[in-house]
Amino acid sequence: MAVRLSETYRARERERGAPGKRRRPRRRASRRAAPTNARDEAHRGLLGPSVGHAARGMERAAQRWRVPMIDRIARKLVQLGFLALFLYPFVPLVYRRLTFREAPVVTSWLLVWDPLLLLARLPRLGQGTLVVGAPLLLVALTLVAGRFFCGWVCPLGTILDLIRPLGPAHGRALRRSPGKLARLLTMPNGNSYARYYLALAALGLSLLSLKLVGLLDPLVLFHRVATVIVADVFSLRNPGFDIYLSVSLLFLLVLLLELWRPRFWCRHLCPLGALLGWLSRWTLLNRRVSEACNYCGRCREVCVMNAIPKETHDTDYRECHFCLACEAACPRQAISFGLGPLARARWQPKRLTPAGTAGEPKPRLLAGVYVPRERPRAERILPHVEGIAAKFGAAVTLLQVVEPIVPVSSAEVYTPSGDQLSERLSRAKEYLEAIQAKMRLRGIPAEVHLVSKAVVDGICETAEALQVDLIAMASHGRTGAARVFYGSVAAGVLNRVDRPLLIIRSRSGG
Repeated sequence: MAVRLSETYRARERERGAPGKRRRPRRRASRRAAPTNARDEAHRGLLGPSVGHAARGMERAAQRWRVPMIDRIARKLVQLGFLALFLYPFVPLVYRRLTFREAPVVTSWLLVWDPLLLLARLPRLGQGTLVVGAPLLLVALTLVAGRFFCGWVCPLGTILDLIRPLGPAHGRALRRSPGKLARLLTMPNGNSYARYYLALAALGLSLLSLKLVGLLDPLVLFHRVATVIVADVFSLRNPGFDIYLSVSLLFLLVLLLELWRPRFWCRHLCPLGALLGWLSRWTLLNRRVSEACNYCGRCREVCVMNAIPKETHDTDYRECHFCLACEAACPRQAISFGLGPLARARWQPKRLTPAGTAGEPKPRLLAGVYVPRERPRAERILPHVEGIAAKFGAAVTLLQVVEPIVPVSSAEVYTPSGDQLSERLSRAKEYLEAIQAKMRLRGIPAEVHLVSKAVVDGICETAEALQVDLIAMASHGRTGAARVFYGSVAAGVLNRVDRPLLIIRSRSGG
């Protein structure tokens, strides 16, 4: 019995652990790890808390994207709804052709909204005619909501949006530097002035015949094509050759141009869009970009109308048709649309605030003019500095760095005598004081600062000592061997400075 008890004891000790060693207590479940509600339990799942955090992150991302995507889906539904309304007058015609029964005739209500067609008909209406109706209502709505008609209502624009994914140019409109002849017809954003000329030509041709207006008016063009296609397809005749001759070649050209460049017709050729764009300059509906913008440029990439010129917070309302693509593409959700003062609030940098803001010190700009023989080149930065200073109420420091003279025959640094140095500093001071006087006449506070040392050291040390908010300077723009032999002051300052730097290229070649 004693032996059996000993073996049993040893077996139990082996199961519990070595004799004489303390057993580890069981780890109790932490109360913090327990889910507090059903939502946390669902987020934890079977794979642990990491998956729960990922699920919560995905949920927050979905919430951020939900509103822009709903807006874009709503726009597509509105476009398709108006397209169906414009095609509704053809339904009785189709019904009569298919069933051989009488059907009521419905007049198309598309052309009555056309302000371009109204202007073309004005000379034929006679004197004393009171012009009322849908065209004036569209003009009034354009003054309130901009080119909403082009982006939400126009049937031709809807068709262009539907076929765009079929083309290789699915994306934003390309911006290429135009040639000398094209510059006369090209706007700064890359779109064309030709549509304005075509609008004037259409109104001029209307004096001869209203049929000539239909060659350029998008609503008339769409109505003609829809009428011809529906009438020929549902007739008893062989429609093949008739349809080929009847469908407007201009309509086919518009479709091909859309496959080549997004919204090419709207940006370069549409006369009705030119008229509505001219009225949209006074629109009350605005696009606002908050300070959450990180300058990623995604909004400019997805804008098919080139309505975002250079800066992401700027908007050309002559081009913008409020398609909401930029709002949906913004990763920071910094873009919104609306009416009133909230939407009219412009984006402002965090450090540079407009003049007159209470409790905010004036920002300081450092304009560098550091080589006397290159003053004309350096002066090209001054208009940019004056514009920034006038907008934000900034004070300007005019800096000129007098470099030490290095003789050609010696590698040692030559220190100029007192008379030579005084003469150079005197000329530099007179030069900067003349610029200072011009700035003060424009209401821009400016001061003169002179430094005698290496250029890069002088600029960086002065900027640090004065705690400037922005350094502005002109650059040669040298590349390749010229940059190796002559160096680059702008590159040197860029590598050392710890504050914003504005560099303007002074010429095209090095």
